[in-house]
Amino acid sequence: MRNGNGGYRGRCAPSWVGSDEWALAGSGKQGRTRGGQGPGGSEPPADGDVGRDAPRVRFRPPPSDLRPAGPRLGLGPKIGARPSRLAALAPFVVVGLTVAGVVVVLTRPFADRLPEETEPDGGAGGARAAPLPPRCRALEGVAPFQVGERRTPASDAGDEEEALEPFAPEIGRGARHAGGFVVGVKRDAEGGAVGELALLGSDGGGGRLVRLGRLRGDVDAPIVVAGSGGSVVGMLEPNAGGFALRLGRLRVDGEVAWGAELPQGRDESLAYDLAVASTAVVAVWDDDHEDRSAILLATADPDKLGTVHAPRAVSPPEVDAELPRVVVRPGGFWLGYIARPTSETRFDGGSGEDEPAPRYSAQSIEHGWIELVPLGQDGLPSGAARAVTPRGGHALAFDLASSTAGDALVVWRDDDTPVGSDGGRVELATVALGGAGAPALLLDEGVGSGVPSLYGPLLVVPEASGTSRIGLLASDGTLVGAFRPEPALGRGEVLAADGALLLVARPNGQAMDLGLVTCDLAPDATPPDGGAAPPERAD
Repeated sequence: MRNGNGGYRGRCAPSWVGSDEWALAGSGKQGRTRGGQGPGGSEPPADGDVGRDAPRVRFRPPPSDLRPAGPRLGLGPKIGARPSRLAALAPFVVVGLTVAGVVVVLTRPFADRLPEETEPDGGAGGARAAPLPPRCRALEGVAPFQVGERRTPASDAGDEEEALEPFAPEIGRGARHAGGFVVGVKRDAEGGAVGELALLGSDGGGGRLVRLGRLRGDVDAPIVVAGSGGSVVGMLEPNAGGFALRLGRLRVDGEVAWGAELPQGRDESLAYDLAVASTAVVAVWDDDHEDRSAILLATADPDKLGTVHAPRAVSPPEVDAELPRVVVRPGGFWLGYIARPTSETRFDGGSGEDEPAPRYSAQSIEHGWIELVPLGQDGLPSGAARAVTPRGGHALAFDLASSTAGDALVVWRDDDTPVGSDGGRVELATVALGGAGAPALLLDEGVGSGVPSLYGPLLVVPEASGTSRIGLLASDGTLVGAFRPEPALGRGEVLAADGALLLVARPNGQAMDLGLVTCDLAPDATPPDGGAAPPERAD
């Protein structure tokens, strides 16, 4: 661990760390050490204490006519010197010994507190555990696939933090497809924005782009989801009433066979999600519905995307719901979303009484919580919505996945600061059909402004520094081993996963580089302090 208190200037220097100057008798010099308090939190000596006003002493040789003859031994007086000369030196010897004694007395407590050298095997000295090796590494021998053109010369590029430039491509969520990976892309081309698919091989090579069509408005990049019912593409397009969610079947050759269009309103949010199973394709989005924001759901047959069932609202009428996520589980689906108080009232955080909303506010920091709805194999609700995080919290972003046992894994960032700022804490909960377990606190400092994500057994959480932490989840959704930063990701963003393979996008000026990273999914043999499963939060 770093010693933030300054440090000792040398082995033989005084051990006091402070701002005072010390003058040692007989030295003729003043020494200064830098830093704040000394080790152990002790205070520096006050003015007037021993050391500040110690006299400077200069030894002058006696006049030549008073020097008696005789051999010289070391630095002592000559043999045969008169007793009066020895008596004249006595006061200076006493002063020097006194100052040396004071220094020893003052520095002894701090010397006792110096850390002992540790044994290599971590025995008597209590040596710190060796740092764990990186869990992930980039695939070698394959150059990343560049999406877009880098118009800034590579020599002008700074570090990764400054590598992303305006008008860079936007990369959407991806999936495993036909032995490789596929992700949605939104970039400037043909005098406007276009939607495309980027396809890569199983090793990250052989990348190519497939054009989907023109994009208008402030829509996100297309998304691709895969499942037992194949791969489906979703893309927002404007229409006379606002926007339409266009669904298409992704063929093995990378081409898309377009199907139905689901009309959407003109609400502020353009969030939507898809899930594909062998029994149904589920599309969910948030929209204005009966003077509130609601989650709407529509289903379609995987083999007949041209026909969809009429959308229905699935969130309770007493809340405003937004940012839906839907995933496949054994026997059906899980639907999750963020719920907030309606526009007429705002939740008081636990008193049980609602208050009128303020008439004027800059950015309202409202309470928000996550609700889950179980869906059957046909994609329709099979149970009531229920809150799985505290209603008095501030759930800002979340991700949803299904464990091998069919339970819902929910990871979210709770933060009461304005949108776009870093901070808050990240928590994880496992929810079964019979109830939810106690949330576990994963990270409560250094949290970035991004969204925590689940990719199979891997949990990825962005940090405020721009890097990401990776944790390994057991089959029951508990965190095992160390939850630590991963150098191989750098400032890249994970887009999709297939087992140990992660598809990562890294900024490259006005371009994006897509490449694969492989990770070791074995638990750490000996996790360091704080690297084991996180403690459960006490509510």
